[in-house]
Order: sequence, then structure tokens, then C-alpha cells
Amino acid sequence: DFQELYRYYKNTSFVRFFQQGPLVYFVFQVGQSTSDIKAFKWAVEGETLRYVDARSDAEVRFPAQHAFHWTRATREQHRSGLHPHISINDMVFVECVGGDLTIKVEDNTEDGSGIYAEPVENPDQTLDDAEIYYCVIGNLILLKMRPYKEKDFRYLVFSTKQQRVLRFDAIAQSCVLLPDDQGIIFPGGLVLQTGAHKQFDHGLNNLLYERTVASPNGEDYLYLFTDLVSGSYLQLRYNVIRQEVDTPLISHGQAFFDDGQMVSFRGNEHAQKHHALQLWQTPFVGVDFQMPVATDSMLYKIGNRELVRGMAECQELLQLIDKDDSYAELYLDLVKRSSDILDSYFWIDRDETQKLSEPLVKIRDTATAAVEEFDKVVGVRRETEKQLRETQQSSGEVLNSIGRFAFNSVEDFVSKLAAIR
Repeated sequence: DFQELYRYYKNTSFVRFFQQGPLVYFVFQVGQSTSDIKAFKWAVEGETLRYVDARSDAEVRFPAQHAFHWTRATREQHRSGLHPHISINDMVFVECVGGDLTIKVEDNTEDGSGIYAEPVENPDQTLDDAEIYYCVIGNLILLKMRPYKEKDFRYLVFSTKQQRVLRFDAIAQSCVLLPDDQGIIFPGGLVLQTGAHKQFDHGLNNLLYERTVASPNGEDYLYLFTDLVSGSYLQLRYNVIRQEVDTPLISHGQAFFDDGQMVSFRGNEHAQKHHALQLWQTPFVGVDFQMPVATDSMLYKIGNRELVRGMAECQELLQLIDKDDSYAELYLDLVKRSSDILDSYFWIDRDETQKLSEPLVKIRDTATAAVEEFDKVVGVRRETEKQLRETQQSSGEVLNSIGRFAFNSVEDFVSKLAAIR
């Protein structure tokens, strides 16, 4: 089979290994496109490989590149008016008319301004002309928009908590969900449910999602992406408690061992005499690997996954505390999150877990007291803005009337001066 492959396909080259359960595939590219492949299938039997066949090309496939489904906006979501727009679940309003792509948070068709805008190539288009898709993932609304006659879609993420829009075109390649509904991750970055985000400048394009490797401790997840053209791999390692991604690791291949060690290497365009291998110790141990643990402790009885989940929720609470008052419903979220943690984990008040319930109760009580005060502040701000608008309108009317007024006596001047005062 190997000899015939190189005999009948002139441009044959080995590109990678592909593993699926107890099967290993040797993948060869036989044409100009990365999708033109032939695969040799082998079965893993203990310490040996048994050759199966060379007719398993269709079995070598990537998982779904998006862990959600896009919904296309329909006419029922259109809102007509002087500045028409499309309503996305009555949470955010979008359009591509009037020369720019605009995103608004108010269902106001009398005003064309919004919280985000960027120019479009064709200013003369109607509400129907643009292709608009969306997906709601918790506090995030993902938007996939292509203005009239443009080649590429634009990908934006709207945070309902921070009332902010971010553009991430790397979502077009692939996008998967973070564990415990913490947000989304894609080759170019990640966005958390809190609105926090991070971008990665690694210079790789056309990355496909290959697989996720989860550590047995429930704390670390490795998201593996690959560029089939260059043969590069991108590793994004996410920590559930810290809710952060470590420095992205780029390689041309890696191998994981049962004890958690990983060997990776990087290739070179030109032939070279020496090749460096990197050896990493990771938490991604094999399924049957036994870590040395103290089985008589309280923490062991609770279980690492349960502890990690609790620590992750406490970390989210800390992030909320660090935010300013611009965060929507900040104090209500603090009350709800702290109450949820206290109700969900029986071990939260034990000595072995440092009695985390005590600071959590204080946080909840303080946030509860702040809710009422914050509502007063919001009310004062709203009333102040109303009075400011009314004053601007009345002062504008006075100044306009002065320009048209005929001053025939001293009383005319005095009355207008009094009006200005």
C-alpha cells in the first residue's frame, strides 16, 4: 500500500498521525489541498500495532469547529423607524445601514448612534441586505455579520454585563466552550462570562480545533488547534480556578505520556543537523495513572473536582468585587453568587477548608446593603441627566429667541437677560 501510494500520487507526503480510541491513522496528503488525503489505519493491541487497511480516509475528520449553532435573524426581528435595526432577543440591536455597522443597547429607532460602530463598504443598503447570525451563550451574545456585497463575515461579541462590544474575526476558524459555562475560547483569544477577555498574537492563521485534553484534577484543560498547511500546533492551557490561559505554546508535534510528561518539538524550513526537544511536566496524566495522595484527609473525601468547582466560583466572586459600578447589576450578582456558593457546598464552613463561609457571609451582607444605596445613586443620576437635557433644551430655545427678537426698549433687554439667568 505504501509503495502504491507513492507510485500513483506524485505529490504524496506524510503529514501527521491521527488517533481515535484504540486506532491510529498515518495520514498522507496526496493533492494540492489539505483535504486530499489517504490514511493507513492501525489497531493498537497492547504494545504493538496491527495494520488494518488503507481505505479509512473518511474516518480521519475533525470535530465540530463551533460548539454552538448560529441562528439567522429574520424579518420578525426587524424594528422600523427613522433608524431601523434588528432586535436580537430584545437584548441588543444591530444594523448595517447608513454607512456603518452599528450595535445599540436601546430599542430606539429615532437615534442612529450606539455603543459600537464601524464603517461598511457599501453605504446604500437596506436592513434586509446584510446577513446577520447570532448565538446567545449566557451573558455573551455572539454576532456573525456580513454587510451587503462584502466578502467576509465580521465576528463580534457583546457582553451584556459590561455593555461592551469586541471584534474577534478568529471565531470564524473555530470556537468552543470553556468548562462550567465560564465563556468561550478560540485560536485568537478567549472571552469570559464576566466580560473579561484576552487576545493571543501568535501569528498563526487557518487554525482548526482538534481536541480538548482534560486533567483528572478537574482544574486544567488543554485546547489543541492545528494549522494543516504549515503543520503547526497551538496549545492553549486553561485553568478553571484562575480563569486564565497560560502563555500559548506553538509546536510541530507533541506526545503525552501517562505520568503527565509531554515532549514537543518545532521544525525548521531548512535541513539542520540538530533538533531540540522540549520536555514538559503537565497535569494531563493518563486515565489509569495513580497520583500519590493522602486518602485519610477531609479534602480527599470531598474530591478534587468538587474543590476546584468551588474555588472557581470563589474566584468569579473576587473578580466581581474588583469591578467598578459600571458593571450591570453588580451588587445583585454579588449577593446571588455568594449565596449560591454558601448553599451549594456543604464543606464551605469546615475548618479543613479554612471556614470560607465567614468572608462569604460578610460579602453577601455588604452587597445586600449596597444594593439599596446603589439604586438611590442610579435614581439620582437618572434624574440629573433628565434635568440636564431639559435645561439644554430650554437654554437653546432662549438663545434662538434672542436672535429673532426686536429690542425696542430697555425692558426687552432686561427680560431676556433675566431669562438667560
